[in-house]
Amino acid sequence: MTAALSSLSKAIAATTEIAQASVRPTLRIGSTGSAVSELQALLTLLGYFNNPIDGNYEDTTEAAVQAFQTDIGITSDGVVGPATWEKLLPTPSTEFTPPEVPETAAEAADTAKEEEETPIELPTLRQGMRGPAVTRVQETLKARGFYTAAIDGVFGPATETAVMDFQRSEQLATDGVVGPATWQALLQ
Repeated sequence: MTAALSSLSKAIAATTEIAQASVRPTLRIGSTGSAVSELQALLTLLGYFNNPIDGNYEDTTEAAVQAFQTDIGITSDGVVGPATWEKLLPTPSTEFTPPEVPETAAEAADTAKEEEETPIELPTLRQGMRGPAVTRVQETLKARGFYTAAIDGVFGPATETAVMDFQRSEQLATDGVVGPATWQALLQ
């Protein structure tokens, strides 16, 4: 019985590890696809990547990743693994909504097609969050004259006020949250 429980625990741990790895793949020179495009878009947003977003992990992408890794204080190996993904897309909470599981092969094919056509999503930022994406928002708002506090990567009351002032100026919903519409206006 103990051996069976031990084997089951190991299988669950391995399955969890595989599931987590499939959410954000490890990327390196030679990787291609939508995950690389997402990475390039995030690095562009953060000011590390200035080349076309083409979904090909080549020398320019590796150099941008290494610069980002150096700046955030993790091993600068140019490989985007869990630690780098966590710094690029910090988890704001423990809430998790599992994806819907298609009932038929046709639904699975439709889901795969939708994923290929889905545009890259930038993180939704709100008060209490922190990280490089918040720093980028603060820098952009400061350059546009909306933010005057320290650029510290912490989405506090001053950042929220600046976001709301920016949203008003762009005739957006004034909620203080940097969501898709606010990102689009900020990145223009």
